[in-house]
Amino acid sequence: PIARQYYTQALSIDAKHTPSRYGLARVELSDGNVSKANELLTALLDDVPSYMPAVATFGQIAGSMGSTAAAVSRVEAAVAATPEAAEPRFLLAQYQLSAGETEAALASAEAGLEFHPDNARLLQMRGKARGQLGKEAARQDLLRAAELSPLDRLMQLDKARVLLNTGDPEAAREVVSDYLDARPSDTVALLFGADLDLNQGAVDRAANAVNAVLDQDPDNRAALILQGDILLQRGDLEGALDRFDVAGRNQMDRRLLLRQFSTRQKLGLADSRSVLDAWLQQNPDDVQIQTVLAQSLDASGERAAAISLYEQLSERQGTNARARAIVLNNLAWMYFTAGDARARQTAAEAQRLSPGTAAINDTFGWIAFSEDDLDTALPALRRANELDKDNSEIAWHLAAALSRNGEREQAIRLLGRALQTEENFSGRDEAEALYAELRGSP
Repeated sequence: PIARQYYTQALSIDAKHTPSRYGLARVELSDGNVSKANELLTALLDDVPSYMPAVATFGQIAGSMGSTAAAVSRVEAAVAATPEAAEPRFLLAQYQLSAGETEAALASAEAGLEFHPDNARLLQMRGKARGQLGKEAARQDLLRAAELSPLDRLMQLDKARVLLNTGDPEAAREVVSDYLDARPSDTVALLFGADLDLNQGAVDRAANAVNAVLDQDPDNRAALILQGDILLQRGDLEGALDRFDVAGRNQMDRRLLLRQFSTRQKLGLADSRSVLDAWLQQNPDDVQIQTVLAQSLDASGERAAAISLYEQLSERQGTNARARAIVLNNLAWMYFTAGDARARQTAAEAQRLSPGTAAINDTFGWIAFSEDDLDTALPALRRANELDKDNSEIAWHLAAALSRNGEREQAIRLLGRALQTEENFSGRDEAEALYAELRGSP
């Protein structure tokens, strides 16, 4: 109330005083008056488009309301007003990445780096965009960003992720430990380290870290979720579900929702889908969760309902390319298994939207193979195998195509590797039969 009084008094002297206009908007936001705060910020940015505190706060509000386009528009105005400034370029790249516009985000980060080649946050954005596009230079960018900001949590955790993704979990853990030596009370980093430990099998160490956080903050949502993950690892499904439910009482998001749904399925609860239905009542346009619902319908044998939902989702406009590609890929596979002639065209569109996804190349290639079109099938299946060399089902599909193309030895090698695993992939019986046939033939 006192802050509101002084900001109002300041604006009575100068109605265009930028810091006071922004401060009053923050007061409205803290009081829960989101629409009023949004109105004040909009008017402020109409007058001063490059005032970055207001741009950032407006973007947070727009993002929470699902209006990323409005946030991007304001940041673009800030970029136009101050083209050499680093912060607008960083925010623009960040929003574009969150909207799935990876190429645009890369361009925004690179434009900023022309003026600020050693800006850690711009390097971080370029690294993330490059990583999503499969570019090797992503690692160099993220490591350099971390080097420039040794006490920046986000930079250090991104560095740890890079090391983890390139097969060096010990180095990743060392990065987290070094950061925690300087910032021992940083609970986000503590929980990141615990999650890393859990994924590397150090369950007890992860549990100790999580318990230490919960002793200080019993309602820490991230710690409750990680505690649920630990209980899952230990086989305590009911305990895990309880932790997930407690974590979701005051705030729910997709990742927690999917944990709840998956755990309910594993427990065999009859109302497993109820959590998805409740979410979709509040978020009816959430394509990702509707896709999960369609997958669940398919898995339970409700094929017609699943196809109908996929068809509705495939017609949505404005969905980012990656999400739309997944929907189309799943629909193509269902058409294929149902003998629907639309399967190939649908799979081709999915591949056009997401050419760097293994499963999508596999679906398109396998459908082409089933139509005896080896010229189309082989490049797609080879690409799928390059993208996911450990996927036994993809290896089997490629081996079948290679065998038909007369490349017997390579087919044998692929099948041998796939069948060494204990994975019960779709088509395993056929793969074993082909392997025996190829090894027995001259």
